[in-house]
This record gives sequence, structure tokens and C-alpha cells, in this order.
Amino acid sequence: MKVVLVDDDAAVRSSLKLLLAGRGHDVDDYAGGQAVLDANLAGDHVCLIADYLMPDIDGISLLNKLRQQGWSGPALLITGHFDTTLEKRAIAGGYSLMFEKPLRSQRLIAAIANLAAG
Repeated sequence: MKVVLVDDDAAVRSSLKLLLAGRGHDVDDYAGGQAVLDANLAGDHVCLIADYLMPDIDGISLLNKLRQQGWSGPALLITGHFDTTLEKRAIAGGYSLMFEKPLRSQRLIAAIANLAAG
């Protein structure tokens, strides 16, 4: 599955890219949401993994703008600021799941596999 990874933390982005690429995923990574919006994502086979707090846009607003552009693929939100209110907002905003940092890699890999399966 093609994965678009958006996180302003270079270390998180690098480690997740290595993890996902090692599992056979084609990963494009971005340091901010505006770069993803400018990339004009195409295809429902693309999975978005976005950080919630980024300097240029929050992850929920990013997904909303991508949906306005016509992108309809699956999305996972990651955050270091987990709370149930944010999780409810994320799910209502179109995310399939929200993950708390530090990430449990096996849980994330399993979630992507489930999204790819249908």
C-alpha cells in the first residue's frame, strides 16, 4: 500500500518511514500539511498517516482539506497529545484510528494491513 506520512518531527518521520518501507509499503513523507495539499494526492489506495499538531496545520484540518480536494483514502492520526475528546473529533473528522506517541509499531502495521484489506 502507498503511504503518505506527515509529521513535522524529522526523527519520527524517519523512523516511521523505515518501519513502513521495511514492511513493503511505498512511503512518501512530508514535514508539513501544506506540502501534502500541494501534492494533490490521487487514488483511494493511498493511506494517510498524519500527526495532529504541526506548525502549519493540524491533522484534522489537513484531512478535511484533502477530502475537499476529492481524496477519499483511509487515514490514521498520530499524536503525542492523546485524549478521548481529540480521538472522538478525529474519528468524526474521517480518521479510522488515532495512535498515541510513542507508537506501538505492531499495532500501526496491523491497522494499515486492515485498511489495505478493505
